[in-house]
Amino acid sequence: MPRSLLIVAHPGHELRLYGWMTQNRPDVIVLTDGGGSVGQPRVASSRQLIDAVGATACSLFGANSDQQFYAALLNADYGFFSSLETAIADTLRGETYEVVVADPFEGYNPTHDLCRLLVNVALERLRRERRTHIANYEYALTAPLPTSPVGAPPDVVLKLDGSALATKIAAARGYPELQWEVDRAVEREGMGAFAHEVLRPLGATQLQLSPPTLPPHYEIYGEKKRADGVYAEVIRYEQHFVPVARHLVTTLPPIEPEPRPS
Repeated sequence: MPRSLLIVAHPGHELRLYGWMTQNRPDVIVLTDGGGSVGQPRVASSRQLIDAVGATACSLFGANSDQQFYAALLNADYGFFSSLETAIADTLRGETYEVVVADPFEGYNPTHDLCRLLVNVALERLRRERRTHIANYEYALTAPLPTSPVGAPPDVVLKLDGSALATKIAAARGYPELQWEVDRAVEREGMGAFAHEVLRPLGATQLQLSPPTLPPHYEIYGEKKRADGVYAEVIRYEQHFVPVARHLVTTLPPIEPEPRPS
């Protein structure tokens, strides 16, 4: 099996790829502790689940809080995100990974989208250093993946049989902090929705990321929370996310021309 690295924004995302994790036993990075705005971490539950399937938690596992991510976005703390990207690139440099799987860019949550941005920039950095090619994949997280363009490389599809699916659902329901979300998802989508795990190759590294719709979901949600007096500020795509993306791209080494054959 190829040496794989799974990078997700929040603990619990790995449940979407439980069958794939069981088969491939990847190293795993979780960028936050999953405490959200209330500051109640759930990283211990993810670590227990990852250990149970034979995967390995990396050193960045749950190293930051959601509040740190949100504050860094609102305050244009470029150093925070540059340090994270550097740490991801160093992890990739130091191991012989052939596959990286990370959160998709959906516009649902800014930390999810930042996870994808950080991974793409780190992979582009290695590409410009002429490192060995690492395949880059996304997966369905909060919504189905969009239709692939004509001629795109095929998806990797894992179909879980009855026993494997039952094990996955049991593991999800055994995740204390997410049990109510799992029960609601099963009620809404049915068990069969969790039987297919799809990894979509991204091909060439994509650095210019934009959400499927503008304004993204997290802006609309943030406006409601501000109206309710929960949030003091709203994280916005153009005002907060785009400047971080532009900064990270400026830190990349220049593209060198391919050497000519002698």
